[in-house]
Amino acid sequence: MKQMYGETVLEKRMTDEKMIEKKKENEKLHRKIIELEKLCDQDKDQAGVKDAKQEKTDEDDEDEDEDQEQDPDEVNDDDGNEKMKKIRKKLKETEEELEYAEAHNHKLIAKQSELEEAREELIYGWDSASRAFIGVKRMGELESKPFQTACKRKYPMDEADDQAAALCSLWESYLRDSCWKPFKTIRVAFRQLPKITIDEGDEKLKKLKDEFGDEVYNAVTTALLESKEYNSHHGRYTVSELWNFKQGRRASLKEGVSYLLKQLKLQKRRRSR
Repeated sequence: MKQMYGETVLEKRMTDEKMIEKKKENEKLHRKIIELEKLCDQDKDQAGVKDAKQEKTDEDDEDEDEDQEQDPDEVNDDDGNEKMKKIRKKLKETEEELEYAEAHNHKLIAKQSELEEAREELIYGWDSASRAFIGVKRMGELESKPFQTACKRKYPMDEADDQAAALCSLWESYLRDSCWKPFKTIRVAFRQLPKITIDEGDEKLKKLKDEFGDEVYNAVTTALLESKEYNSHHGRYTVSELWNFKQGRRASLKEGVSYLLKQLKLQKRRRSR
């Protein structure tokens, strides 16, 4: 796959922003047309009142005057109509651009869906035991190693493993408790949506950090943030994700496919020896 999922998402976001701009421009043009139509109607009403009050003394002279000089109200009407024609032309152009953007957006949604399906298939067929350069990470899963390290410092060697297993199990149960919400939102410059982060004042987390140290605390808060990101409206569950373990980030579909192809080539070389 030549285009990464992330690139498609970025392109779709840019198209969405363009569509919003065009919709705002259309609304502005519609309002301008309505204003001009109201002004034209007012001019016509004023002209009608003026004509009704005017006495006809000599129709021949009046006809001659109309031939010689154009009524200023008619000039105003012509100006208003000309403005409306220009605005309607501009409106038609923006509507055509909006239609194109919407059609392009539908294509991007379809492409994004296809890439996501391909990504899910790749994750499903991946060897979950492999945690090399690229692999599958269980987002929201609690790492047990920091608990083992902390308990070896705190308890006798013959108790450390059991204490670590019990402590890790306890915090896994806390993580699954959707009623426990140790989060807060903060505003970040140049970012439209607020950022969700850990509430350092949460009593459970403060006690954990004081008793077992930063490594255990970081393991729990990392799992919490991952669960929040991947299960924002559906409780807290572990979710499989294609992961770049070397750089500590979500791997692109292109990276996953490239890595698999390299592994296949290596296997073929080994078999041919």
